[in-house]
Amino acid sequence: MKSLKEVTITATRTEKLIFNTGRSVSVITADDIRESNYSTLGELLSFETGVYVPGSGQTPGSVQTIFLSGANSNQTALFIDGIRITDPSSVNNTIDLSEISIHDIEKIEIIRGSHSTLYGSSAIGGVINITTKNPLAQGFHSRGGISTGTFGLNTSVLNPFADVSYKLNNGLYITAMVDYSDVKGLNATVDTITDPSIFKTTDNDDWKKLNTGVGIGFNDLKNQVKVNYKYTNSETDIDRSAFRDDDNYRLDYKRSTLSAAFSRVLKHKMKISLSGGLSQNERHAVNDSSINSFSADFDHMFTEDTYTGFNSNLDFIIEKETKHIKFLAGLSGAREEMTTKNYIYSASFPGFVYENLDSLADPKPEARTSSIYFQMDVKGTLLSKKLSNLNFVAGARYDYHQLFNEHFSFELNPSWQFSDKGLMYISYSTGYNAPSLYQLYSKSKYIPWDGSVQNDVTQGNLNLKPERSASLEFGIKYRLNNAGILSFSAFNRHMKDQIEYAYLWDGAISIGELGSDFSRDDYRGDRYLNAGSGNTYGMELNLRYMLTKKLSVAAGLSVIQGELNYTISPEEKKALNNTHVQLYNNGVFLTSRTRNEPGLIRRPNTFKGEIIYSPLDKFKIRSVVRYVDIREDVFYDTQIKPQGALNTVSVDEYFLVDLLFTYKLGQHLSLSAFLDNISNEKYSEIRGFSTRGRGLYFKITYQL
Repeated sequence: MKSLKEVTITATRTEKLIFNTGRSVSVITADDIRESNYSTLGELLSFETGVYVPGSGQTPGSVQTIFLSGANSNQTALFIDGIRITDPSSVNNTIDLSEISIHDIEKIEIIRGSHSTLYGSSAIGGVINITTKNPLAQGFHSRGGISTGTFGLNTSVLNPFADVSYKLNNGLYITAMVDYSDVKGLNATVDTITDPSIFKTTDNDDWKKLNTGVGIGFNDLKNQVKVNYKYTNSETDIDRSAFRDDDNYRLDYKRSTLSAAFSRVLKHKMKISLSGGLSQNERHAVNDSSINSFSADFDHMFTEDTYTGFNSNLDFIIEKETKHIKFLAGLSGAREEMTTKNYIYSASFPGFVYENLDSLADPKPEARTSSIYFQMDVKGTLLSKKLSNLNFVAGARYDYHQLFNEHFSFELNPSWQFSDKGLMYISYSTGYNAPSLYQLYSKSKYIPWDGSVQNDVTQGNLNLKPERSASLEFGIKYRLNNAGILSFSAFNRHMKDQIEYAYLWDGAISIGELGSDFSRDDYRGDRYLNAGSGNTYGMELNLRYMLTKKLSVAAGLSVIQGELNYTISPEEKKALNNTHVQLYNNGVFLTSRTRNEPGLIRRPNTFKGEIIYSPLDKFKIRSVVRYVDIREDVFYDTQIKPQGALNTVSVDEYFLVDLLFTYKLGQHLSLSAFLDNISNEKYSEIRGFSTRGRGLYFKITYQL
């Protein structure tokens, strides 16, 4: 059971008790992580209310993306020790959560709702703020262990981990950690091929990952200095797409991150801090089908793709506290950069080699953002002693981006403590999500095969505007006799200028006639453009309660609904040379008339509950249940004319039960056993990909 006295530093970037924070906040502590048997960040986060992580229940090594409070997967900002972690080389800048080690984490703070005022781009759905461990006490400290288990026939997991630290009496310390995973996994895809004449090979998909890190720092009553270096290297032998087993595809991934932070407490309750860092990542994918049988079922192709990304950020913050006001002001700068390299060789057409080192409008496109922001946390006593239960948070942010220039965000967040047990709050905040480098700079163009006039429009769009949001949230928190907390929140988020991927077609031909003449090429390429808006609304209910000293319960319910609206401005349509614009996401042709599409993709209603029983001081039993409602997923529908597009299909609900046993053998040694998916439920997180069945895991941990 989580402590009721935890603090969070994310919602206001200053320390504040969770209960007194007028936002929906939850915290995962180092104790929670140590007592669990989860091996990835996605698995850990998937048990939090309002969080859905597709991929976390699939074979380890699968891509794990986060959907927080109904926001899209690229609309939640993730920070590690104050450094924004992204993947600038991906299409939409989304990070794969499976790359992050959980074994050196001190605390994970989950702040729901828009927080662009303090954190800039991509904080529309919320912020995941991760703090790694630092030694607090003097002397030598160490922790190590190993986790192993199986989750299906011929599968295994081996995960040794260790971290050490040493702190001198003058406040200077050093740290080091290592975390290694070796997984013999399941076949990642669902096999639907039943025709015996079709050649196919099926293979289980393996994953190896190494996380290492070193750090040095210093802290005393007034000063804190920390420098960390982290390195991740993973080798994934996994299927590249749904319903398609591919034993020739491999994906290797590397990331190096250097971060540093300094803070000093000054006189008169003033504090200054400076934090920043650099992160570089590389994805290297190879698919070698060139040596397979010359059956028509093979493409006889060798492809190699390399994508690199680089991002950096720097924040300078001044905090000042008076009797009635906490004031924070900050300056920040951020930069992202990417490169691509593609190589194709065909054995079917000897001599055909394609090498593309210049698929972007700029060989090393970059995006720079400069920001200034402030926030005031004002007590009601500033106006009157009778308003001592009132608190008001207000903030604003100004961003300057090199392409879309200026953007302004703000938040208003009053809260009222209506009793010594209850708090209610309202929050109105705006946010934004900058387009990715690929969406801006991809210079791919289409050349019609029939010799007709080429549409001189690139796939990337340097005129893209950022996605914008306005969010309204209402919430209540109530203490239950100092034994628990009941919290409720309801929200509505309106999005504008959503970035969509679209097909372009010859505007001189009517929509009904497109693709009907096989001697004519009606296609004119593709494009990223601002073409959508939408509303997402929902509610979240959380309960944590200690029934007795030995028995506690927790539950979380999340209900999310939404609708999307599509249209295209006359200016945009004119810029596209009056072509027909068809959305790839659903096949809809855009006109100046708004099209309404209900539903959200991969954002289900969820329920999560747990019972924790401690019959002995050293023995704990934890039972967890998870229910995921019916939700929509996508598939490529060839029947959408003229050439197919994405369509949606419902994916069945599922219900999972897990059981965890933890036993402490003395002061330093602990054992745990984890029974995952007890009923061996057959379910799907992402259509076309398989999930783990019943699993049994053991972990032994030694801490000094």
